[in-house]
Amino acid sequence: MRGTGVIFQAYALFPKMNVEENIGYGLRLRKTAKSEIKKAVDRLIEMVDLEAHRKKRPSQLSGGQQQRVAIARALAYEPEVLLFDEPFGALDAQIRTTLRREIRALLKKINVPSIFITHDQEEALELGDRIAVLNAGRLEHIGTPFEVYNKPETEHVATFLGSANLLPGVIKNRKFTSGDISLEMDEKNDLKEGQKVKLVFRPEDVFLRKPENLTQHYQKLADGEVDEVSFVGAFERVGVKLDLPEARHIIITRPKTETSAFPLSIGQHVPVGLVRFRILRSGD
Repeated sequence: MRGTGVIFQAYALFPKMNVEENIGYGLRLRKTAKSEIKKAVDRLIEMVDLEAHRKKRPSQLSGGQQQRVAIARALAYEPEVLLFDEPFGALDAQIRTTLRREIRALLKKINVPSIFITHDQEEALELGDRIAVLNAGRLEHIGTPFEVYNKPETEHVATFLGSANLLPGVIKNRKFTSGDISLEMDEKNDLKEGQKVKLVFRPEDVFLRKPENLTQHYQKLADGEVDEVSFVGAFERVGVKLDLPEARHIIITRPKTETSAFPLSIGQHVPVGLVRFRILRSGD
């Protein structure tokens, strides 16, 4: 008989039992026939690729192997859905990254619907086919990782799932305006004339160059002054103070190709343009 669901907790294994015994534990509790337990354990061990480790105890396994044993034990119940409750929360960043890839590949293979509860934004984007963002018990957005990241429906979603810059303004003549800033809106919306809104844009969607140097669609935001340049491994983080009546500070990230072609220094004046942005009703 299939179960309705199983909550999966990372490393929830019995240390004195080997792989076979851990996987078959729940079936033994249900007084399943020994022959049926053996068939199920053999099938699951093959599925999670642990044939060479079936007699080992948890302490003799790697973190990824322990995760696979725990999933196999949950699958022994033939659940309709798996619920992963912060399964990587206690692990360091490097191990989490490796395990995420292993678990995603395994879940694609076993084809059982799975729900992950996580506060890790990168984990949600990498593991999820669809993401649901909750705020104070309210479901604010549900969609694919691409939709939730690039087209957030609320300010909370925009700022929670990745970094985002925000700029208040109003709708005027079907454009976003804020002081001298005026941006064409190419997205369909029902925003009304005079409505208060917020401009939302990701750090990677800002270019500190003139539009003639880009092949992408580009709209000038403002001029600004560089006040921070930080090397962050795969990219460079730049802080810019916009030349606006009300001081506005934004963050930009630039890949290595950009930093090599156009190096920046603190105090340098730069044009600031956007290749992508999102308009939200103020208060959303």
